[in-house]
Amino acid sequence: MNTLLKFLIFISTIALVSSANSLALLLLFTIIVFILSKFSKINIKILLYYVKPFLFLLIFTFIIQLIFSQNGSFNPNFSNLGLSLIYTLRFFLIILLSALLTITTSPFDLVKIIYHLMIPLKVFKINSEEIAITSILAIRFIPLVFEEAEKIRIAQKIRGEERSFFKNLFSIDEFIIPLINRIFYFADQMSITLMYKRDWSKILKFSRPKNKEFLVFITVELLILLGFRYV
Repeated sequence: MNTLLKFLIFISTIALVSSANSLALLLLFTIIVFILSKFSKINIKILLYYVKPFLFLLIFTFIIQLIFSQNGSFNPNFSNLGLSLIYTLRFFLIILLSALLTITTSPFDLVKIIYHLMIPLKVFKINSEEIAITSILAIRFIPLVFEEAEKIRIAQKIRGEERSFFKNLFSIDEFIIPLINRIFYFADQMSITLMYKRDWSKILKFSRPKNKEFLVFITVELLILLGFRYV
């Protein structure tokens, strides 16, 4: 599906989930997210892996809502259980939806979204193209550093000079200098490439959505708008 339309659907769904006050409705949304992940051929375990870093925050949210009343006073009471589950499930669903969007969208398409969202900021003389280019470099360059570090480590292992990660950090001649040389080499190659890609507005342009995609987008958005009447 067209990336921009998909992004708008996800944002609308997150807004709907954030407004939902029914536990049954939130559970239904959870089931729908898992069904969507199945259709997208994404293992549910991978989706739940993205929730793991937020597990403490989810538990903390549940406990806080359980021991404090809506007016902010300390009132541990099981009557707050329903509200605690609603707030925790909302947060859980927002994480799941964000993870699903990230997994099903390429990093370059995410950069395109950032670029188009920041175009109105040109009124305040903020260059959205520069931010997009910086994002592209970060997405490409950071994994590259780790790849090169791993190659150097493998080369050391072949030569029988394998060291721990911390020892490598202090091995100036054997690890740090070769890694810096490789980084400068790739930085030079990227700068040459960027010199010939001057028309970034064309590179970062979204493809025109197909009629079928646009019809799906309109249908889903109407359903979401209808959903706001019942949350």
